[in-house]
Amino acid sequence: MQWLFFEQCSHEPHIAVAHFWLVHGEPSEKQRRRRPDRHASGYAALDAAEAHLAEGSFFVADEGGFDVAPYDHVRAWLERVASEPGHIPITQG
Repeated sequence: MQWLFFEQCSHEPHIAVAHFWLVHGEPSEKQRRRRPDRHASGYAALDAAEAHLAEGSFFVADEGGFDVAPYDHVRAWLERVASEPGHIPITQG
């Protein structure tokens, strides 16, 4: 349950929303003003994911304009997920 809550409270409102804005059109002026806060919270979520993945291979139970270059374990996890048979990238409609 921890990672389900993490996704809903730390990933989705920050990283996924920023990703949506980049992929599906520019946000409103109000949303643009909130982008730095979303990125700060998104990087905090990436820090938590990085720490977890340093100890394991998967989350058990990017994008969005974020620079994941410093997050070695997050990038490796993204690559593992993408290599799974039948994986469909989020960028496909």
